[in-house]
Amino acid sequence: DLSLDLARVYIDSLPFYGRLTGQTIVDGPMRALRIETAWSFRDSLVPGWPESQIQGKGEVSIGEDLGFQPFVIDGGRIDLGTVRQLVPAVDLDGELDAAGTLTGTLKNAMFSGTLRHHDANRPASIVRGVVGLDVRGDVLAVFTDVHADSLSLEGVTGRIMDFPLKGTLSGTIRMQGPLSGVETHTDLQMLGGGGVVRGNGTLLLGAENVHPGLGARDFTLRVFDLNLQRWLTRRGPSSRLSFTAQGSVAADSATPATGSVSLTLAPSLFAGTVIDSGSAAVRFDEGRLQVDSLRLTQPGLLTRASGSLGWKRPDRGTLEFDFTADSLSVLDSLATWIAGPKLTGGTTPEDALRGSAHVRLTLDGALDGFAIGGDARLADLRWRGLRVTRGTVRADYEPRDRATPR
Repeated sequence: DLSLDLARVYIDSLPFYGRLTGQTIVDGPMRALRIETAWSFRDSLVPGWPESQIQGKGEVSIGEDLGFQPFVIDGGRIDLGTVRQLVPAVDLDGELDAAGTLTGTLKNAMFSGTLRHHDANRPASIVRGVVGLDVRGDVLAVFTDVHADSLSLEGVTGRIMDFPLKGTLSGTIRMQGPLSGVETHTDLQMLGGGGVVRGNGTLLLGAENVHPGLGARDFTLRVFDLNLQRWLTRRGPSSRLSFTAQGSVAADSATPATGSVSLTLAPSLFAGTVIDSGSAAVRFDEGRLQVDSLRLTQPGLLTRASGSLGWKRPDRGTLEFDFTADSLSVLDSLATWIAGPKLTGGTTPEDALRGSAHVRLTLDGALDGFAIGGDARLADLRWRGLRVTRGTVRADYEPRDRATPR
């Protein structure tokens, strides 16, 4: 139960505070100290004084910064609150189990081996490879070249309230550079089926007060056979989506997003509805989401859109959708999913959505509160007992209180 204040008399660069218990064997000069440890450390800087344990041996140098040349970790269990004292940008809770080799210094460390992250009862994540953290500059720089045996979205996002994604991924992750612009290459797939996601480009992950923005630069995202039912935490539809998105977007809490994105949709399924092809080009500019073009082709249905919406009030715009359907049967599965199985029951040929329609839908306002208006011309409409030989519908909706839109 040794206070590290005593050790600080001899190692003034020591950044840890708390109590140390265990065995230490040392030999050699301070510039090349051979050391063997079996330590238990309680961190006084973290509420609750969490315990970390480390067992290993190797060679260290003691000077302005602790150096590892190298140090082999036979077994380690490290509280991430303690890690966050050294690297504030590490936004994870829980503990890391480590086995591998540590080289470099405390301020520029490189770890090669296996890491296991676990946080309370959430699923654990395991990665194998090389992870480096460099805190010598104003912005944290990272280097990773790892294979994720299991990367739990629920586990690594435990500090984010209402995170919308779930599931466990496997695959490769390579990253290099400061958080303000990390060159990133990923190839990940959902375990148990659910799709493949591949990303290449530069991620803007924020860097405290230096570069607080989030986004991507010259980034290409390729998705294959994505099943939203496996990815979304809330009632995702069964789907098989394949698309490519390319572009650059950046935003922070103080300024609207800027940039542009183009999207190309390959043949896909969404809630049982067939999609032949699709494309879209959008821009984020002057406080607005600008839809330069949107086109979606399905059997018997063509969807087009253009216009803009404000990013948030008081910016505003008008976005118009145009739907032309020779046959509404293509939308039967989608309509059933929206209405819900409890309301619709089973589907029979007589219940299936039939008919043709032309619909124009207008959104007016900003993304955080807009009014909806539209008109439709229907012919031979039939669905679950509803029959309309021919008709015209006009509808408008505007929240009574734009400050709290519904």
